[in-house]
Amino acid sequence: MKKNRENYNQLSKELESALKEHLFDQEDAIETIVKTLIQSYMLESKSKVQALFTFIGTANSGKHYACELLAKLYPKITQLKTFYMEQYSGEISDEQSFQKEVIAFVQNNPNAVLVFEDIEKADLQIQLALYTLFTDYEKNEVDFSKIIVIVTTTSLSSLLQRKDVQKLLKTDPLQAHTFFISLLT
Repeated sequence: MKKNRENYNQLSKELESALKEHLFDQEDAIETIVKTLIQSYMLESKSKVQALFTFIGTANSGKHYACELLAKLYPKITQLKTFYMEQYSGEISDEQSFQKEVIAFVQNNPNAVLVFEDIEKADLQIQLALYTLFTDYEKNEVDFSKIIVIVTTTSLSSLLQRKDVQKLLKTDPLQAHTFFISLLT
């Protein structure tokens, strides 16, 4: 697809419309997702990953469904992989094998959505290994630049009711994301 303003607008409208057909009462989240994806596509960001999202909500609120829809509806994505983070908790968790599993998947599927379901259930070392994997440019032998990373959590869903958090989400989504991630660790 040629990168011009017309294609940008068309892709943006189509993706937003398709997501809104299936997800209800999530207009702000959908608009943020679409805006972030389209901007990263158009600007060819130097970021390590194409996009990083944190989906916060109660159990069975549609977080994973939104991930599935995004993988299905966004034309740049060919695959979805979910890592259920409770599998990486306690003494049996091994951050090196976890990183190898993620890297192997990305090498075979360079245009994918990676979902880290219930990140708060993972051992802290696994969470740190994940952060390092997506931020340490020089050490990685694999390109994550076309990967969309989605972290889900249920532990922070009560915060979404606070007016100050709602305001922060609207005015400074990056700061809100940083705030949420700091509370997870």
